[in-house]
Order: sequence, then C-alpha cells, then structure tokens
Amino acid sequence: MSDKETSYVLSHDDALALAVSQKNYLSKLRLRAAIEDEAGDIRSLLGTTNDAMQMLFYHFSKVILELEKINSIDDVKSVGENFRVLAKDFIDSVESDSTSLTLKTKGEKLILNDIKSRSNIISLALAN
Repeated sequence: MSDKETSYVLSHDDALALAVSQKNYLSKLRLRAAIEDEAGDIRSLLGTTNDAMQMLFYHFSKVILELEKINSIDDVKSVGENFRVLAKDFIDSVESDSTSLTLKTKGEKLILNDIKSRSNIISLALAN
C-alpha cells in the first residue's frame, strides 16, 4: 500500500449499512434514468415545471387583481371563469386516471416534507 492510500476497516453492521446505501443509490439512479428515457431530460422537466408555475401564477394573479372589484357572490363566481375550464379538464383527467400525479404516487406528506427540507437547506446555504 502506498503512502497516499488509506485502508478502512468496517464492522459487519457498517458494511451492511454501506451496501444497503449503495443499493438504494443505484436504484435511484436507475429510476432517474428510466424517467429521463420516458419523460425527458432534466432541462425538459424543468421547462415543464416552469410552464406550470407560470400558468398558475398568471391565473392566480388575475384572480387577486379581480378580488378588489367584487361586490356580490356572482362577482366571486366570475373571477375564476377563465381558469375554471382548464381546472375542470385537469381534475376530470386526474379523477378518471387519464393523468397520474406524482403527488398521488409519492403522497402529499412526503412531498411537503421534501419541500420543507430542501427549503431549509437552501435557506441555510444562502444565509452563510
């Protein structure tokens, strides 16, 4: 062994934990590769995410601006009229299982925990 090489001795439990960690990592890599093959590369997925966020923010902004004009319940109903058709089509598609949401596959609690965790990590990095 050269001077630059380091030797490690792992306990059985540590070796088992390392093997499980590597197996999980490889499984995640295979899953990500399959997603990329079927759904597009990371830039394509990011583009779709950006499109979705822009669409939501656009319609949300329109609703916010219309709120100050509300004088009656009929005004409330008309505020979201432009988005209502898109929303109904989307909900119908999800409820008929024509569209599958990662939200339903992963679960809302896991997604919310991921959002909070990543937000905290990024906020800490930005603060330092």
